[in-house]
Amino acid sequence: MFPTPPLELLTCASAAAANTLAREHGWPGISAQAFGLKKQILAVEEVAAGDERVWEVHPEVSFAEANGRVPLAWSKFSWSGAALRRRILESHGIALPDDLGPAGQADVPDVLDATIAAWSAHRIGSGVRESLPAGAERIGAIWR
Repeated sequence: MFPTPPLELLTCASAAAANTLAREHGWPGISAQAFGLKKQILAVEEVAAGDERVWEVHPEVSFAEANGRVPLAWSKFSWSGAALRRRILESHGIALPDDLGPAGQADVPDVLDATIAAWSAHRIGSGVRESLPAGAERIGAIWR
């Protein structure tokens, strides 16, 4: 998980230019991975600015929240990690059936991620949401 970089960095022509600007402002630099997502981030930014229903969540942050703010010990790609995530969901009253019908063709980590994202969406809609970092605005934070 990485935070969304400041808009000023995403509008730079290259990652090198973005990192130069970041150093000038005393900001953390931008990873190649984050800079590579700039087109998608900027597209979502525009939609989010105009639609208050759009909130950013991250499955691993949400699973940690659902697990009492304890990061998970195993990768979601491992047997133990998938089992742990199902137990966490079940502890919040969300039982995934063994047969998901046509949706059962999806990869296990994708099903788990979508389910915990729905858990976070319910928290957001219920007003029980919390931001990462704490005290942040709707845009530019990850919500759990």
